[in-house]
Amino acid sequence: MLEKSIDLAIAGEPGTPQVGKPTHAALFDESFRWIDWTEPALKIHNKVRSFFGHRDIPHGAFAKIEDEGHIRITRTIPCSSPDKTKTPTDSGHTPDVIETDKKRPKLSSPGAVISRNHEDNTFIILCGDKPLKVLKWDKVLS
Repeated sequence: MLEKSIDLAIAGEPGTPQVGKPTHAALFDESFRWIDWTEPALKIHNKVRSFFGHRDIPHGAFAKIEDEGHIRITRTIPCSSPDKTKTPTDSGHTPDVIETDKKRPKLSSPGAVISRNHEDNTFIILCGDKPLKVLKWDKVLS
């Protein structure tokens, strides 16, 4: 479709005007920014990506996690499968998890942090369908 549209524009075709009354798309409701860990990892990942920051609205989505309280998440990547806690990096390779929290039994409920990397301050958290790696986050006031 894009190729056809470009060809028409090059040929000087005026195009088809839109009909109807134009509308304004409002910003997301504030409640949309809060993460529900029972949702699929890709949906949560896309929610985090959708808040890019604009004027007085900060980048990222909000969540509550164990041991940290309320946080603002600004970068995530879904893990490859429900069984694995491996995620591709920017360079394309898939690293192993560095540390698994041995103080807790293996948790399987959404919102459970299943591993942390204290060197780069990342963690992997269970979502409704598979784990999600949180790459950048910071604490917010409750």
